[in-house]
Amino acid sequence: MSKWGGYYNYIFDFIYLKPQPEPILTIRGAFPYFKYTQTDASFKGIDVTGNWEFLKRITVSSKLTYLRVYDERNDNYLVMIPPNRLDSQLKYQFPDRGKWKDGFVSIGNLLVAEQKRVPENSDFLPPPKAYSLWNLQAGTTLHLTEKQLLEIGINVQNLFNAVYRDYLNRFRYYADDMGRNASLRLKWKFGA
Repeated sequence: MSKWGGYYNYIFDFIYLKPQPEPILTIRGAFPYFKYTQTDASFKGIDVTGNWEFLKRITVSSKLTYLRVYDERNDNYLVMIPPNRLDSQLKYQFPDRGKWKDGFVSIGNLLVAEQKRVPENSDFLPPPKAYSLWNLQAGTTLHLTEKQLLEIGINVQNLFNAVYRDYLNRFRYYADDMGRNASLRLKWKFGA
């Protein structure tokens, strides 16, 4: 099953934060300076989502986001607009066994393109390179009693510890984005 949606919006006096060429100087050093600015902008794009069940317990899902934003007043692209991205996942659903229900394991990939539609010299640094992040998830629900459930989940983001910088993260001027991040989630449900 797949879904898609396209859009076109023309926004008069669109407000955005525009990087200014001169930094702000304080006793702690120089910092980037952004100023709220208005312009007429056109937004056009498409979102496509698909879910396919290849075998009884194996599904593949993908989401593509494609976006173009243009500064109509200044006849140029806008700065700080999200780059195109593709998010895909392969998921295996385990059969229920006794008190263990809804078990699954999935691996996913997030591919983020380099933002190339940026006015020249409009930011403090050029947009970062494209990157690909792999993620791993697993989870299940343990039925302790009729009214008590224990949901268990493990999640690892950036599985291979890729070094990357996200275009919309302002910390990219100073540091790389977060490396590998693992989390364990326990959720106890009780009551009616």
